[in-house]
Amino acid sequence: MQNALKTLFLSLIIIGAVCPAFSQEPSPAKLERQGQVAIEDGEWEKAKEVYHKLVEIDPDDPEYNLYLGLAYLNSKIDVDKSVPYLAKVYPEQVEGVYFLRGQAYHYTEQFDSAIAYYEKFKPYIKMNKPGEELLAEVDRRIVQCQNGKKLYRAPREGMNFDNLGGDVNTKGMEYAPVIFQDLQTIVFTGTNINWPESQYVGNQSRLNEDIFYSVYDPINQEWLARKSPDGTVINANVNTEANESSVHLNRSKSNFYFLRENELWISKNQGEPEKTAISLEPFEPKKVVALYVNDNENSRFLVTDHKDGKGGLDIYMSVLDETSDEWTDWENLENLNTPFDEDSPYLSKDGSRLYFSSQGHNSMGGHDIFVATKNEAGIYGNVKNMGVPINSPANDVHFSMTGDKEEFGYLSSDRMQSVGDMDIWRFWTCYDIKNTRIKGKLLAKGEPVEAVINLLDLDSNELSSTEPGDLDGVYTLNVETEKDYVLEVSVPNYFNQYFPIAIPKQCSEYDLYQNLELDMVTNEDGLLVEQRSVLNNAFFNVDEMRGDQEPESYIATLDPSDPNYTEPIVDINEIDTEAMVAAEQFDNIYFAFDKWSIDGAAEAIVDKVAVFLNDYDYFVIVIRGHTDSMGTEEYNKLLSQWRAESVSKSLQEKGLSPDRIITESYGESQLIVADTTQDGGYIKRLAAKNRRVEMEIKPKEEE
Repeated sequence: MQNALKTLFLSLIIIGAVCPAFSQEPSPAKLERQGQVAIEDGEWEKAKEVYHKLVEIDPDDPEYNLYLGLAYLNSKIDVDKSVPYLAKVYPEQVEGVYFLRGQAYHYTEQFDSAIAYYEKFKPYIKMNKPGEELLAEVDRRIVQCQNGKKLYRAPREGMNFDNLGGDVNTKGMEYAPVIFQDLQTIVFTGTNINWPESQYVGNQSRLNEDIFYSVYDPINQEWLARKSPDGTVINANVNTEANESSVHLNRSKSNFYFLRENELWISKNQGEPEKTAISLEPFEPKKVVALYVNDNENSRFLVTDHKDGKGGLDIYMSVLDETSDEWTDWENLENLNTPFDEDSPYLSKDGSRLYFSSQGHNSMGGHDIFVATKNEAGIYGNVKNMGVPINSPANDVHFSMTGDKEEFGYLSSDRMQSVGDMDIWRFWTCYDIKNTRIKGKLLAKGEPVEAVINLLDLDSNELSSTEPGDLDGVYTLNVETEKDYVLEVSVPNYFNQYFPIAIPKQCSEYDLYQNLELDMVTNEDGLLVEQRSVLNNAFFNVDEMRGDQEPESYIATLDPSDPNYTEPIVDINEIDTEAMVAAEQFDNIYFAFDKWSIDGAAEAIVDKVAVFLNDYDYFVIVIRGHTDSMGTEEYNKLLSQWRAESVSKSLQEKGLSPDRIITESYGESQLIVADTTQDGGYIKRLAAKNRRVEMEIKPKEEE
């Protein structure tokens, strides 16, 4: 019935357009003939080109404006551009122009204007049988607009929607997307015929459907140019001169199902395609427009227009009986089907939800996506419109979900902002993740080092701390999304480093990563002149893109052309001679647990002290060794002595006379801070402040 109405109304427009109501002013006859042929053949892009030329010749000609508006309306590309052209045509010239204006406003989501023009069109409908059918269609479109107003008032929160772009979509139709579980491969169907044409009876021979695939480039975050099957993703022989359309890939990714001229075919493990032994009884094979198989291959769905159906295209279901290993008879899903067309069924992984498209129920125009849930009796019902932005006033079909948690979805639609007629679109929900974590790695001179990492929340001034692993330098920070922090890194014998970090919004759960490297730079004389710190943040879903690489390796390979690349934060602390001899610079040299060797900033301190003392021989240095409270008093006394002697030895190697060095060892007797809990527990973060050597420079006469 819907196809008949479309054909009826298109004929009405064509006949009405050439009636004597139009002025018969001379016009370029050749262009007019080209335009008429393009309109009659449904070649809307060609019609646009021709009638644009004619409108330039005569901007007010109602025939030219009518056909140009009609071309934009039916091409589904820039439909909003039809409005000013249709506005130059009046019902005295073409009775159906109000209906066309209503369609244009309907498609472009201007529901009140659409309703107004649909109502204006009603008095022009003749009250014969075709007119009664047309009136019913107009009333249905008014109801769709009312549905649209309700649905647009309550859109799905956090839903993101984008077009797969011109490397996948064309001016023709792309539909039936099949997404591999890696989320980086898509198989789909393409044809150069447009949606209105594909719905007309007798146009199946013009479809010329073929299967294509595209691979996602995670570096540039785009789908690569579509390709015909070549054996890398699916068998190269799925396409023939017949019509082929993608259907499904099973859960194990071994069986690819597709349609070939109304028959279900399968390619196992990328092998040669073979026809499945599926019974279509009692249906006429030529009237079966779609077949679908679920992930587990234990449910089948069929779409056809059958005399015993509810009207238009209906969805039927057959399941595999696990006891008999036989398929049940096809059952009409009466709770889903309506007097209008239903199509493109898709079953969720767990089988609890059945998605499908329908022109009925509370559709806002064309096909909308609906979901039916399975009750305890195993019956699908409680049908609900998937809402905005999944649905639009255009045709929205071939809905599918993918991802481990079915967090991503794909569909085909001829909505506004499409590349062509029917395009493939992707959508996902932003779940507004409140908390996440940073997995970091700290290295000093390329090696793990004992350290304390403090994180300051700039909103609350709350401070949290963690310590990297002694063997690998790995640490974890718990953070809130969409917040600013300051990262403080404290490493023995290095200057403290401070880095501002901003945690971005997250729509799904994944870890953030960062790498932090500390290094000491020497001059041509071998003296330390600066401390260099580099922080690399990767605050995006690294795990989705890194493949087999370790996170830090993947982050290191990012270059400035990558959209995920962020400029490293580099901090340089120059080690100045005059600054180093200031008393506060010599207060402490810190040591790792149970260590007495000096490195990092400590080397720089000793270098500068040696230079100073060698230049000014009337100074001496007192070196005082200390430990934390871990261990026995006897051992700690000895350890503090080794630490003081380590500094003394380094100074002597740099030319300082032993008689100008005084070493003292205090063990754990002079703690700066308490490093144990009340019950005797060891507080490693605080203990680091106690593992030190203090230096005092003073004139010899003060000995």
